[in-house]
Amino acid sequence: MSNLTLKMTFENDFAENGIEAFHIGGHTPGFTMYLFDDLLFICDYVFLRNGGMMFNTYGPIGETSAGGRKIRNILEGRTTSKVCGWNYVVEYAQWKEKFDDRPISIGH
Repeated sequence: MSNLTLKMTFENDFAENGIEAFHIGGHTPGFTMYLFDDLLFICDYVFLRNGGMMFNTYGPIGETSAGGRKIRNILEGRTTSKVCGWNYVVEYAQWKEKFDDRPISIGH
């Protein structure tokens, strides 16, 4: 196994071949969410739990909350049908309702 060291990370949004990548930061410095067509790939930024939603608890509360606000701004006015998390695929409307109900300024 080689020792691969990343010497440079990206900090800006970009688009490539129809995939939009948005640098969010938050629970991990390089967290990126992706949009392709009408699909949102949110990975592990938020978890669906007990009928609700919670932010990933690994990382600084303030930065994760700021990332949540950025996600809300990016999604504003977009047509999205499904959300893919690290262990779920759900209809966007169902996901967005839980995301909008999640306070993003008071912590996890």
